[in-house]
Amino acid sequence: RLYVNGLEHRKHVQDVLAAKRQEEERRECTFRPAVNPTGRRDPTPVKSRYLESTPKKAPPAMDLAQRREEEELKECTFTPKVNRPTSEMAVARQYLSEPAWERLSKPRAVTPQASEADSVGDAPPAQRYGGHQAMRGQHQQHARGPSPSRRAPSPGPGRQPGRPSTPTGGRGGGSVVRRADDSGGGD
Repeated sequence: RLYVNGLEHRKHVQDVLAAKRQEEERRECTFRPAVNPTGRRDPTPVKSRYLESTPKKAPPAMDLAQRREEEELKECTFTPKVNRPTSEMAVARQYLSEPAWERLSKPRAVTPQASEADSVGDAPPAQRYGGHQAMRGQHQQHARGPSPSRRAPSPGPGRQPGRPSTPTGGRGGGSVVRRADDSGGGD
């Protein structure tokens, strides 16, 4: 019991000292906020006043400029006659209204021209495959090398292919460069 009394007494002393410190701090504080007299008298909580809509006192400058522009446009009586979009434009607009990823993920529709070209076996590849396959075939042929009729002419007798044919003129000014695969005499 003495222990409990000692704790209570200590707590009471601490409370008294804290109250004295606060009182001293209040005396040192000289700042006094200027509060509106109407604010003191209004008993409604701030939150309810904040949530209420208040009437606008003065319109912003943007609204004034917009009003002036509207008043100026009221005086304008000219209305241009614009042609309606053509059927091609309507089709294009409808086509573009669909998202691109949906358009691209759909299988391609077969046109009557494409079905005729597929049924004709004698049609050239450019018509049968829409040109793409024919170009692909030409590219593959080009990658294999030129046809025998288009090869470069042979260098002639006594000359090796891949060697320059510029004579040195007997003056000794030319140098001969030999490749590793060259077996032209010497070392």
